[in-house]
Amino acid sequence: MIPLGDFFADAVEISLWPVRDRATAEASFSATLHGEFPDLDLAPRRIGPTFSALSDLASQTRGVMLTTSRLLDTLSDKLGTELISDRHLLRVHVRSDRNGEATDALEIDATAFSGGSSGFPDADRWRTQLCEPLGATASWARKNSMQRILLSGSYRLSTAFLLGWAFRSAIGFEIDIPTRSDVWATDLHPKAGSQARTPVALLRRL
Repeated sequence: MIPLGDFFADAVEISLWPVRDRATAEASFSATLHGEFPDLDLAPRRIGPTFSALSDLASQTRGVMLTTSRLLDTLSDKLGTELISDRHLLRVHVRSDRNGEATDALEIDATAFSGGSSGFPDADRWRTQLCEPLGATASWARKNSMQRILLSGSYRLSTAFLLGWAFRSAIGFEIDIPTRSDVWATDLHPKAGSQARTPVALLRRL
């Protein structure tokens, strides 16, 4: 078990702000929100209800970890627009024998695992050349508070399973997976009574 002090040192950021009244708190919240999402056209009348929603969420979930995705969902619901913070987004590009590089992403070279003419590597190469690099990437992303993974590239289903394991939601990640027609997000949950979206298109692509 990780000692509580180490957990707070590695995973919790605490900022102490002198807030004397509600108006000051809302003004600070508004300034921070605009700093995080500078392109957001936010009506002033939405600041109060949004601030209240976050305050209520924090009060109702004491003792429970609030993930970035849940906070963004609350903000998006009250602001009426989809929010994704680039500060918490890590672009991961998977290289294979069928695609090129991506200069704006962290690159994982999975060329040897594409099942070309050379066949598949043995278990030791899977571990050292793909499993361990993915694990190191996930560890680095967690330490830098990057909780959302945007995948690109081309890869086989076997590599996709490893990607899903390395960036699994159980350790705090969510993944945006490109399909032929759209992007499928692992934290996209259907509303009651609606038809669920599944990653069938992804599996067909792989």
